[in-house]
Amino acid sequence: MMPRLLSFVLRLSGTVAALLSVIVIAAAWPARSVLVAEWPDRIEEILTESGQGRIKRHFVPAGTRPYCDEARVLARNRSMNIWQIEMQDGQTIYGWLTGVVDAQGRVERDIPSVLRQARIDSLPALQLVVTRDDEGQATVDAQHVSRMIQPNALATGVRLRLWRDRLFERWHWPFIHPDGGQTTPPRQ
Repeated sequence: MMPRLLSFVLRLSGTVAALLSVIVIAAAWPARSVLVAEWPDRIEEILTESGQGRIKRHFVPAGTRPYCDEARVLARNRSMNIWQIEMQDGQTIYGWLTGVVDAQGRVERDIPSVLRQARIDSLPALQLVVTRDDEGQATVDAQHVSRMIQPNALATGVRLRLWRDRLFERWHWPFIHPDGGQTTPPRQ
């Protein structure tokens, strides 16, 4: 026979664990919109019919429809090679990395080894050639890029670290609001 105190503790341990789980969920529920917003979504390439026998390309988060809802979707592709380029000004560019501009101004189709990773946080000084939606090819200056990722090729561990890094970038101490205001801790 078990001692009374041990028996009491064992009977309550399940109840305490369930209660703590409810408390954690209730405390984290208001933060869900912030936590989910920073999670790196997978990206799909969607080809739609745009009239007169033309096909239009869109890059959208997986599971969503392109901006023009009336267009008929012809194909969906979730390629591992789609890049999400996050610029320093907050703009995000989706597309295929098709080359790099060399020193003579020619487009080299051979991608350098530094760009063969699923996540790149710092880039050397070069010009990237990116095939975007239907805008054709665009040249992006790597000096203005804050991060490049291939969201469909990210392993779970890399995806979690990216999510953590985005949260830390957004919520650093002391918290500085985007409007310029600053929140400081209360005085003791």
